[in-house]
Amino acid sequence: VVGLPAFTDKSMTPTQMLNYIQTAVPHTDEMTIMVVAKGPADDADSHLVSNYYSPRVGGVGSAGGISLMTRPASPVVDGMARETLAWSRWDGVSSTTLLHSVYMAARPVPELKTVAGTISKATRVGTIFNKTAGLVGNTSPIPAGFVPDNGSPLRIGSAYVGVSGSLASEIFFVAIWSRVLTEAEIEVMHTAVKSYYGNRGMVV
Repeated sequence: VVGLPAFTDKSMTPTQMLNYIQTAVPHTDEMTIMVVAKGPADDADSHLVSNYYSPRVGGVGSAGGISLMTRPASPVVDGMARETLAWSRWDGVSSTTLLHSVYMAARPVPELKTVAGTISKATRVGTIFNKTAGLVGNTSPIPAGFVPDNGSPLRIGSAYVGVSGSLASEIFFVAIWSRVLTEAEIEVMHTAVKSYYGNRGMVV
């Protein structure tokens, strides 16, 4: 734990770059991340799990990495935001990173939801699921000649660089796998967390 995130008996509310959880989980070529979170309070960037702009693995410069997050709608609509999976690629030589992002349909904030993201070097595609709303979307594929831009271990509640205007989300649950779960496996996990939080009066 870095700094002093606001903990309750159910959740953690971080502060970008100041109060968050630094995991030892490496950024691998195949991954699944699942988060139960509420927020942010307004239309703003809010990192749930990220290693954006962290030192690149096996290369020079900083990696675009991966971010499972909330972003404002485009054009901005007050009180509406989009769940986002931002994945990145590089050419294996230079310091340049290029993001492959997929945005869900804008929804009211704050909203309690279960969000999952997968990335795969094998398929060259990232996928995001809003399990609560029943939404799914895919990134554009990483083109030939490029590889995933893997960065440093993941953070919960923060990227590796400050993002102007960021707001915190209240984070209840995080699970990370170094493989791509199937949609059936993601559904099994969602059923489990939905039951757990449903018994506590929360619809996720």
